[in-house]
Amino acid sequence: MYFPNKISIICPNYNKGLFIGETIESVLASTYKDWELIIIDDGSTDDSLLIIQDFASQDKRLQYHQQSNQGGAVARNKGMSMATGAYLLFLDSDDLISPDCLQERIKVAEQNPSGIGWVFPLMPFKGDFCDQEFIHPWIPPKDRFLERLIEHDITWTSMSPLWKTASIVPYFKWNANYHRLQDIEFHTHILLKGERIFTFPEKKPDCFYRLDEQKLVIGSRFQYLEKWGKGCHLYVHEFWNKLPKHMASKLSRTILAFLSVAGHYNRQKQITQEQFESLTQLAKEATPLRRHQILLSWYGKLLQMAPIHIPGLNGFFKFWIR
Repeated sequence: MYFPNKISIICPNYNKGLFIGETIESVLASTYKDWELIIIDDGSTDDSLLIIQDFASQDKRLQYHQQSNQGGAVARNKGMSMATGAYLLFLDSDDLISPDCLQERIKVAEQNPSGIGWVFPLMPFKGDFCDQEFIHPWIPPKDRFLERLIEHDITWTSMSPLWKTASIVPYFKWNANYHRLQDIEFHTHILLKGERIFTFPEKKPDCFYRLDEQKLVIGSRFQYLEKWGKGCHLYVHEFWNKLPKHMASKLSRTILAFLSVAGHYNRQKQITQEQFESLTQLAKEATPLRRHQILLSWYGKLLQMAPIHIPGLNGFFKFWIR
């Protein structure tokens, strides 16, 4: 049973003891009070669980569930199964929401009741939040949501939308086979269903995405990129036959974005030349189109040879990968 106006906040956690307290405090500071925070601890080995338990003992709106380490997708799915709110918000355990985030989102959802999702701007930040070393905000688009997503024009993350629980929980699940691109795969399925989603690019950012090396890379840089490349392969092949032909071919732009980042870390000497070559091969194997394989091979060779970033190079190849 879902309770009107109540928001269920789903928060997977794995070894985020450094940040989880600040995340919980941002929810506690909300001006909107009718929420439940469901934290799924995914087998943490640090002090995360102790911090979560301490907060839970002081506020009954916070509940937690412990599971063995199975990944963020399994954790989010478990949280969804526990949700009792009419609305659903995903929040990672090192990110933050503003005090008026929940109240404003509920207000907007009630003003636009024909939607199943309402998407808001997000602000990335580095360092301590109080230092406000903000980057450029991520503004959700006004149109072409699906096409932009499959092209890897990423303008919202998992916490940018507020969802109608009854339209999401029975029909969609997070895919545990993806070690990267989980939110993109999840959102692609929702967009393919074709129900109405509203975006509000004119609103001020109400959630904050932490850019932190500990968040981005667990293990080696190469392992991080390799998981991304394998995620691209899964994503392209999963949706190749589910999209109109003119859109399906643009899935390869997601692979291009991955290879561009790999090239950056190759220039920074954070991966070896041999590792970059193996990532280029992974990129080629991710697309079923021969002409895209050739373009990605050329792109990889240019990235490998260039000692500096070449302005416009990515845009040139993006134009031809269509």
